[in-house]
Amino acid sequence: MNCRFALPPQGTVHLWLYSLTVSPGRIEILHGHLSGEECSRADRMRIAACRDRFVAARGQLREVLAAYLTSPPDSLEFTYGPHGKPSLAGEAEAKLCFNLSHSGDLALLAINREYPIGVDIERVKPGRPYQRLSERFFSGQESSMLCSLPPEEQETAFYVCWTRKEAYLKAIGTGLATPLNAFSVSLLPGDPPALISQSLDPSETGRWNIAEIHVPGGYRAALATLFKEPSVVIREWPIAHAGYNRG
Repeated sequence: MNCRFALPPQGTVHLWLYSLTVSPGRIEILHGHLSGEECSRADRMRIAACRDRFVAARGQLREVLAAYLTSPPDSLEFTYGPHGKPSLAGEAEAKLCFNLSHSGDLALLAINREYPIGVDIERVKPGRPYQRLSERFFSGQESSMLCSLPPEEQETAFYVCWTRKEAYLKAIGTGLATPLNAFSVSLLPGDPPALISQSLDPSETGRWNIAEIHVPGGYRAALATLFKEPSVVIREWPIAHAGYNRG
């Protein structure tokens, strides 16, 4: 792939949606992009489908980032934060910040300049015990809001809440060192996406913005960004059609 992309303008987030189900020939190409450490991780996976999904996720991540940096995919180097969040190493880090999420057959990659960013995509699994899960993983405020909804609306609200919480956690890069019940996001129908409280650092609610991302049916997705009014451009990889604006 010989694509070249301009870096996102300040205030703009580029989102790339791609499939983790690819042909054997494509898997071979993507495997060739990986670092020695990534190849070792892949080789330790005994289930072929899991191995191929990992190769598809990391190989295509490298392809997209390489197209912005005009570098070969296999030349990119990553560093990892104290809680495992990856970032580009060296001068490339100053140009691009990224975050990757994958679930089911899809991956969603968020890219912007300068600021940390978080994205989450989740495949909807109908019939889960949403009230019980909310009591275990959500804040008391979020659980109360979800339980106040009619049963037929709780599935959507659960995934709205989950993706917004995960996007925020991935943006700040602390993982579960920040407890899931230490902050709340909006989830009621009609309420705008937002981080509405953060008990560990109340100033966070004024810093982060949450955006709902439109993805294929059967999935939900959300974005957390420091941009006040982000322009979000969504594209598919490999490129199938021109991007379009959301926001």
